[in-house]
Amino acid sequence: MKSDFLPEVVQSHSDASSTASKRMVLLLAVTLSWMSAFAQSPATTPEASKTSVVPNLVRFSGVATDDGKPLNRILGITFALYQNQEGGAPLWLETQNVQPDENGHYTVSLGATKSQGIPPELFTSGQAQWLGVQIEGQAEQPHALLLSVPYAFKAADAETVGGLPPSAFVLATLATSATIVDSAGNSASSTSRSVMPAASTTGSGTTNFVPLWTSATNLGNSVVFQSGSGSTAKIGVNTTTPATTLDVKGAGTIRGTLVLPATAAATATGGKKSQPLNLSASAFNSGTQAVANETFQWVAEPAGNNTAAPSATLNLLFGAGAAAPSETGVRISNKGVFTFAAGQTFPGAGTIIGVTAGTGLTGGGTTGKVTLNLDTAKIPQLSSANSFTGPQTITNNATADALTINNNFGTGYGVVATGHGGGVLAEAANVGATGVFGANTASTGAGIGVQGFSVAGTGVLGETSGSSGLFNGAAAVVGDTKNYFGVWGLSALNDGVHGINGSGASGVAGENKGGGYGVWAIASNSNTYGVGVRGESFGNSRFPNGNGSDGVDGFAHSENGSGVAGVNFTDGPGVYGHSNGGAGFTTDSNVSQARNMGGWVKAMAYVDPFAPGGVAITRCFNSQVSGPAASTPPCGISIVSHSQGENYLDFAFQVTDRFVNASAAQFSGTIVNAVADGFDGPNVVGVTTYNIFVGEFEDEAFSVFVY
Repeated sequence: MKSDFLPEVVQSHSDASSTASKRMVLLLAVTLSWMSAFAQSPATTPEASKTSVVPNLVRFSGVATDDGKPLNRILGITFALYQNQEGGAPLWLETQNVQPDENGHYTVSLGATKSQGIPPELFTSGQAQWLGVQIEGQAEQPHALLLSVPYAFKAADAETVGGLPPSAFVLATLATSATIVDSAGNSASSTSRSVMPAASTTGSGTTNFVPLWTSATNLGNSVVFQSGSGSTAKIGVNTTTPATTLDVKGAGTIRGTLVLPATAAATATGGKKSQPLNLSASAFNSGTQAVANETFQWVAEPAGNNTAAPSATLNLLFGAGAAAPSETGVRISNKGVFTFAAGQTFPGAGTIIGVTAGTGLTGGGTTGKVTLNLDTAKIPQLSSANSFTGPQTITNNATADALTINNNFGTGYGVVATGHGGGVLAEAANVGATGVFGANTASTGAGIGVQGFSVAGTGVLGETSGSSGLFNGAAAVVGDTKNYFGVWGLSALNDGVHGINGSGASGVAGENKGGGYGVWAIASNSNTYGVGVRGESFGNSRFPNGNGSDGVDGFAHSENGSGVAGVNFTDGPGVYGHSNGGAGFTTDSNVSQARNMGGWVKAMAYVDPFAPGGVAITRCFNSQVSGPAASTPPCGISIVSHSQGENYLDFAFQVTDRFVNASAAQFSGTIVNAVADGFDGPNVVGVTTYNIFVGEFEDEAFSVFVY
């Protein structure tokens, strides 16, 4: 008999939105199939089919996806039965290799990997109520509620009496009697009894051996032996002393996947290892005069449990004798990367049989620890004074310095060259390179990078034929310092430093890459007239960048820098501008001033109450805001309150100690009043517009200024 049911599976979520995209979508269909335990021929009678054993299998259909995309490769999927909706140890589990179709759909028979299928008592006792599904590489899906169909196992049990078919309980036929009368009128009594035919099974067997039909009617021993029963039962194949639940003596062939599942389902507090694979060797211990098993063990162990990217490693363990196997340190990651135990060594490509000292070396040997030393009579010592009698050449093909000399004492020179010829000749052929470079890195004192002295000639002469551009041109003399002067020139009657350039380069160029100055000029005599920096130009044309023939040009390349900065440490002006006929100060940009200083406007705004979308600032300027935002409405100014003829503007800086003024956009009998009394905050200016003809407050466009 075969019974098919089409029930529901309710997949329960504590939070439906928490289901990750890497979870399998469960189909809401489970079919319980009752199939015959033995193959039936077409001639099987209904009575015979009623005695069929119902296999404990549950047909289950699902869809395997990963990030919403169907999976259509062979997958290892673990199915587990639980008593609880969330958490708990599985009551039963198995892992099957499943091949979904191109859309990820698959169908399996739960219990197919078990010889007895799913234990019926899980359903008859009412324990198994939830099904968990976990695709390899993904977390287990939320448990799905099992409805009535799996409990048909109980209904299947009802078809038998104590597990036996009803035919086993048919009573034997009672004796019957009849009277037979012949043609002569003679009668005779006859009694008969229906008797079931006796079984014709023959043969013999041995206790604890599973019997084998050696012929159609004869039984004998098979190679399968069982010792114990229940939870202590052990099955042996070709052995009568099984050591484990299944002990096979001889070779084995598995035409499918050998699965060693996890010992249990993982939880947020801990992952679970796989069942181990043991490989044992037997070794004789001379110390104990006993045989000991030496066991290697491979185990899949969880990695990254309770993370967004859980994984596993394959670990090698070892146990000597009766000791439990422990980690050796060898493991393989999910990428196939090996981690070796500490102290792992690898064989080299060859064997060293001796070391011989070469030119300029002493020592060597063929055994033990070999030491080589420099021959100090042939090799100069960098930490000692050395004298060279012949010409020396240093060739540098790298970007680093060819020769670096550090003079760590307060006196003396890094390089001293004497003789009747040139002292030092340095030539640089590349643009941006330096012929002679001197640096002094002392944090205090008047150190000098390069010093030149002459009685009647030139102390330091620099010549260049290259063109000069900003930051990458050629320079005749370059001075670079961290704390003092990059270039220092001293003269009693003439210029300390004088630079002349006849092309587009610079006569004197100063560059600073730290916190100092590219060029620093000081007039230190307070009793006379002096100028720190003086720039003078007689040109009449303009530079391509828009600057004129200026006496002094300053360029800044950052938001926090200034092209030209003037600072006065007394009461005089920081920057003074004068022109005999033009403007003392001209700019084509916004003018910014500290908020608490007077002179220039700090901010101004044009407020239009009739702008599209309502009252708005349509034109403005705010000197306290940097960049394009200073003149882009609303320029950091906000209208915090508006009513008929009454507006409050927040300038985002204090205005209560400034001068404020407001005026109407056009004359229409409107009186405009601006107040910064701090009543609505130190940054707020209140502006009212009052129509004297109407005698009430009315909206009117106005301008407000903060000085």
